[in-house]
Amino acid sequence: MDQNADRNPRSPIEPLIRAVLTVQPEFAFDGLDIVSDRRPLSHLLNFARNPKECSSFKFGVQLVGKTLILVRIEDKTRDYSTHLQYRNAFEQTYTAVEPVAKRTTSHHRILNYKFGGINLLVRFVADAYLPKHPSVVTGEPTESSAADLVKWTNAMTLASPPPSLEDPNVARGVFVVDGGRLVPQAAVLELTTRSAFSKIPFKINTKTPDLWISQTPHFVGAYYKHEK
Repeated sequence: MDQNADRNPRSPIEPLIRAVLTVQPEFAFDGLDIVSDRRPLSHLLNFARNPKECSSFKFGVQLVGKTLILVRIEDKTRDYSTHLQYRNAFEQTYTAVEPVAKRTTSHHRILNYKFGGINLLVRFVADAYLPKHPSVVTGEPTESSAADLVKWTNAMTLASPPPSLEDPNVARGVFVVDGGRLVPQAAVLELTTRSAFSKIPFKINTKTPDLWISQTPHFVGAYYKHEK
């Protein structure tokens, strides 16, 4: 449920910082107002929109200089429910992990944008991307267009070997491996799986706030049926 807290409970936000500094070493963190996972912002937005219907939630808060850091906190970091088993089966069938990422278990993206004069840095889980999207093919950002969910086929290679964990410059438990390529935000996709027999109809407006916070342009709702 929360890969960062599960694998690095000492500092769930550290992978975010390291990822940004790897891609943009000169990034000005002191110019940020808020650094957060999508989850705390989603809770706050839901509370602002529907305070009477909002369920209880919690997250960590730390102020560093003038930057407010919101850290996701869940009651548990792992979930073994049947629903997730169906979701994993769907992902294994309809998406493919590129060779350089074969051992990975989670994929995140980090966005920097301004909202109402507030400078935000937001991390969220990215489920997939559309490799045939024009922005990926041409390398230029374009308007979002409808596309099928397709398998990832372009191979990637590591640009350099992983650093040694004995290196004093590498934090314990977190190190960076360079590889892959930059994927435009216009090609990113979010996936939700649901039982085809659910008595609760799916309403897209329950998902659009999350898609807005992460600026995700594509959404796929997949329905599964239990077969013996």
